[in-house]
Amino acid sequence: MLTGDMLRRSAHRFPDKPAIVYRGPDGTRRVSYRALDEDANRLAHALLALGLDKGATVSMLSRNVPEYGTVFFGVARTGLLQNNISVLYAPEELAWVLNKSKTQVLVFDAAFAEKVAAIREACPGIRRYICIGDASQPDATPFKQFIEGAPATPPAVSLDERDAFCMTYTGGTTGRPKGVLMNHRARAITAHTVVVEEHLTAEDVVGIVTPLFH
Repeated sequence: MLTGDMLRRSAHRFPDKPAIVYRGPDGTRRVSYRALDEDANRLAHALLALGLDKGATVSMLSRNVPEYGTVFFGVARTGLLQNNISVLYAPEELAWVLNKSKTQVLVFDAAFAEKVAAIREACPGIRRYICIGDASQPDATPFKQFIEGAPATPPAVSLDERDAFCMTYTGGTTGRPKGVLMNHRARAITAHTVVVEEHLTAEDVVGIVTPLFH
């Protein structure tokens, strides 16, 4: 199964049910499965419109916010590679990972605007900066603006469950962090295993207290 199909199927079965309930310093936000599915499609179309080659890296530097889900499932529908970045990196570490992963698009949380500003000159390969939230950043496109107007329908992209989809860097305790690739099939197996082992049903609510970049 493709990662994007997990959300598509849930949106078909439970369109109005909350997919994400976010409680943060700026209040509570609820995102339905239908809305998340449509925003993921919009993001996918917006990324594809940039003309990136299949397998190009889109890096995500963010706290646990609803937009993380949009990026996760949106990138999954493009054939691009999502790189999940630790928010704990110092600027030098961040620049190293962005360059090592050959990042071409960086989606970042406004909370880390200063850190992103510090690595711009060191990361000439980044073609587009997209900011979640309010931040004064030169040449950074606001996230809402980036997806606004893009189609809410699935993009016509041919994908295989063996295609690489996302990458997470190791802790780097014995040297530089190393990128670990995951394909769609691995993600599906992991999700299925959790459902079986934890006896999850459609009525359960899962509290996510660990960083999504893990």
